[in-house]
Amino acid sequence: MKTKVKAKDCNLVVRVKTSFGETFDEEKLSQFCRTCSRGFLKPNVLKKNLVEYHGPIGISLYERLMEPMSKRDFLFILEQVVVALQKIDENHLDLNALVLNLQYVFINRMTREVWFLYVPTTMESKETDVRGFLESIVYSVKPAEKCDEEAIAQFMYFLRGQKQIEFEKIERYISKEDGNIVRLIRKQLGGQSGFITNKMRHYVEHYEKKQDDDEPTELLEECSGDLEEEATGLLDDERPHDGTEAFDTEMGEEEATGLLLEEHEDWDDEEATGLLQDNTYDEEATGVLSDDDTMLLQEECEATALLNSNTARVQFPILYRVSTAEKISINKPVFRLGKEKSYVDYFVTNNVAVSRSHADIITRGTKCFIIDLNSKNHTYINDEPIPVHCEVEIHNEDNLRLGNEEFVFYQ
Repeated sequence: MKTKVKAKDCNLVVRVKTSFGETFDEEKLSQFCRTCSRGFLKPNVLKKNLVEYHGPIGISLYERLMEPMSKRDFLFILEQVVVALQKIDENHLDLNALVLNLQYVFINRMTREVWFLYVPTTMESKETDVRGFLESIVYSVKPAEKCDEEAIAQFMYFLRGQKQIEFEKIERYISKEDGNIVRLIRKQLGGQSGFITNKMRHYVEHYEKKQDDDEPTELLEECSGDLEEEATGLLDDERPHDGTEAFDTEMGEEEATGLLLEEHEDWDDEEATGLLQDNTYDEEATGVLSDDDTMLLQEECEATALLNSNTARVQFPILYRVSTAEKISINKPVFRLGKEKSYVDYFVTNNVAVSRSHADIITRGTKCFIIDLNSKNHTYINDEPIPVHCEVEIHNEDNLRLGNEEFVFYQ
């Protein structure tokens, strides 16, 4: 599939064109439009093989994860992912048609809302890897502080401890880490109003009318400043990053992924507002842990011990810069190379052929990948150019070239 992303009239427009001989399943798209709205870009069928999706202006989730992120913002994104997966499942939609790729999931910086693409085609889709998608979020995020880094690492070990992905367990984990997030997301994204706007002031006015008797949410409290000025700043600040310069990319089978089938009960009003009134939580309020809570606590303790015990044994991949004989330790899950010193992890000196943000090296488990960030002079593996914004696996002793700057990768 070919995908083109651009900003138009302060909106996000994503055009998806199928491969030769493949068409969109209009019946599934119609069903999707009838059942899902919030959290998904709205499709408009132009041709049998061409659909245009519309939504609020934003940037790719991948790009947002490259910027410093707090623990709370990380959990805020994570909960929206869980809600989207549950919506697809609950409405009996084609689970494999949900695109779970960081380049094609979008986020609005100011509201922190996440938007997904639903792309059903007449061809049989490859089964999705939800665990892999969640892990890609963890590996790509750039923690703002040391405490944020530890919290994100703890979630990774929690995830690794789950034999099967269960959304309710993930949501319970999020709720324990920050009790307001689940309630807030359920109100903002799970509501029935379908209210959509780019200006946070309009959100405040709308939800104050609808929820006069509710406690003010953290999201509304955070916006108590000069909202009009902040909203205007969003468009100015994002313009270099939100896809104003349209780009074309190929979405492979592994990129157009869906999710796991799983039963999920509807939340009642008590759960949606975070009120805990059953016997289990009464015990919890008095300091008595239920069996489930004890298990979760035990898992967290084991994860902490595992994290601490493994820290000393970590061996990072190495980049050898040929021109200077430097050995560069790839000591982060996402390691950026470029010539803009303020926002890269390795500053490539004395080379005008290297772009400001040229490429990222991603470490995921025992594998490593490189992504060209739309650089001017391209990125090469063993003298072969790689596509833009596409993860390509790299192996021990591969020759990497950023423009004309040569490196050797050792793992």
